[in-house]
Amino acid sequence: MKTFRELILNHNNDYRPFFQNPDLNSTISVSVIIPYYCTGRNIKNIIRNVYKSLEYSKVHFKNLKYEIIIVDDGSPINKLEEFINKESYNDLKIIKLNKNQGRAKARNIGIKQSSYKYLFFLDSDILLPLNAICSHLTTVVGLEKSNKKCITLSLFEYSDLNDKRLTKERLLVKSIKTNDWRTSCKYTKEWIGCSNDLNFIDKSYCLLNQTNNFSTWKGNIGPWILPNIVLGGFFTAIRSDVIEVGMFNKEFTKYAFEEIALATKLIALKKYFVVPILEAPCIHISDDQVNLSHEVKMKYFRKNHKKFFNVFLNTYVK
Repeated sequence: MKTFRELILNHNNDYRPFFQNPDLNSTISVSVIIPYYCTGRNIKNIIRNVYKSLEYSKVHFKNLKYEIIIVDDGSPINKLEEFINKESYNDLKIIKLNKNQGRAKARNIGIKQSSYKYLFFLDSDILLPLNAICSHLTTVVGLEKSNKKCITLSLFEYSDLNDKRLTKERLLVKSIKTNDWRTSCKYTKEWIGCSNDLNFIDKSYCLLNQTNNFSTWKGNIGPWILPNIVLGGFFTAIRSDVIEVGMFNKEFTKYAFEEIALATKLIALKKYFVVPILEAPCIHISDDQVNLSHEVKMKYFRKNHKKFFNVFLNTYVK
């Protein structure tokens, strides 16, 4: 038996030899799962872009089936029903929880209620460009032709509610300028999760360039291991595998590491690759009125960082 840590540090993420062009005439089925909590009126823009991206995908994948599942995680204000009328949309499921149970539980409920093979996990503050879903599917389905599986993820441009692109009917990728830390960053004091991280302060990283788009990632790079680059926002995995590894871990509450823990399980137990979809960055819309404050986020980050690195990664698995 080995620990998650041993399996992750010895993982070979070189997906490049296995990619093939996908069969565009094969039957493809997609469930988009969106946890919602007090997001407000912006959810209408988010949903509009999801449908636009799905319809664009149907032009390429002729036999695409899809559903969208929104889980309202007990919103006390800005309830989903105030902004989204289910009858106005096709293939939309809405699940309303009576009390707030956390994003991991909300996602797990959405997974259990989903019907289709490919799960797209989308946060309610992420604006998709037109080509997003199609680009992810091209990679996922292409690798499956070589009997390989992957998590695909998008990078972000971080913006706010004043962004005029929120109202655009068609968001084109050429208008998005990525400012994601996974592209380029300098490690700062506020990112410290443990004393060992002090060694990395003020060091600069270009993780995509350093690892040839993550394909040559091996072991630790600075303070990070491969699952650390799988953030929330927008990423994919296969439904049956997500269920088999136990879905999202509910002990990583409030902020950070629930996606990282799921990625760890998929990489270690199902030999998933992690693949960035560089041609489809998304816009992350920050809303200070409904998001956790920076101070609160950092509190949960450090708590979950300790739990992930000191406990979860040391779990023995078969």
